[in-house]
Amino acid sequence: MDDLLHGVAQTWECDAMGHLNVRFYVERAHEALAFLLLGVAPADRDGEAAVVVGEHIRFHREVRPSGAYVVRGGWLAPAVGAEHGCGQAQVAYLEMVRPSDGLVHATFLLEVRLARAPADGAVLDPLDSLGDSFVELPDRGAPRGIDPGPRRETADLETAVRLGMVPIHRRVFSPADGDGRGGVRQAAFMACLSDGIPHLLWRLRGEDRSTAGASGIGGAALEYRFAYRRPARVGDLVEVRSGLRALGNKTQHFVHWLLDPRSGAAYATAEAVAVRFDLEARRALPIDDAMRRRLEPQCIEGLTL
Repeated sequence: MDDLLHGVAQTWECDAMGHLNVRFYVERAHEALAFLLLGVAPADRDGEAAVVVGEHIRFHREVRPSGAYVVRGGWLAPAVGAEHGCGQAQVAYLEMVRPSDGLVHATFLLEVRLARAPADGAVLDPLDSLGDSFVELPDRGAPRGIDPGPRRETADLETAVRLGMVPIHRRVFSPADGDGRGGVRQAAFMACLSDGIPHLLWRLRGEDRSTAGASGIGGAALEYRFAYRRPARVGDLVEVRSGLRALGNKTQHFVHWLLDPRSGAAYATAEAVAVRFDLEARRALPIDDAMRRRLEPQCIEGLTL
């Protein structure tokens, strides 16, 4: 795999849990993709080279403040991507690693489609120039706790209300979320979820995230999957509706829909696997009996992304 991006976790990119916030993992992965696309699907000033239509992320080890990282990656053979639920899209595999010893912080599967054909009308496949030079998908990069199967057909505000999904975040996409062409970067969708999680935990578990430091208990995401359904524009409104899908021994499975409150249509849908987190020992905690009794009645049967 080729090194694509070099970075460091700035203190202002880290959250109350003491590690790099999830929004910056997505930001850096998409920046790395831009470098991976160089030479196979070059963009011009009028448009993007490609668009990400789906994404799977696994978080393996924390990136702590001032931690250096490298994002490396390559393209998977089409058959491998299809095997892991990525359909007809080309699939990029990326890893965020610690440069000193190769420790893997996170892995990414990005489903990529060309945004447009070249002016001469020819069909441009960014993998045509690669021949057989594909990378292997290691076990650590494959989906683990999230089903890679097809996304649901209907995801809209009316359905979210009917299912009992709760509102956890509302805002207007600002120029800071923009991609320089009037659109909204997909990392802003992860930012919406990150900012909404404290509201979700209060509604489901009665936990005030602002007391995490005093209690010594926080939370951490283990895995995410996104289905990007339609682009958002700077100035658009967004409402996030969320619900609890299932519980494991330690894990909680959440589903989030990012919706346009004007039309009701979904910009994106996502599923996440998360755990309660001991901030001192830096390890996941099991769900105790009292918490399980509180959460089980709130699970929404059949809820998917």
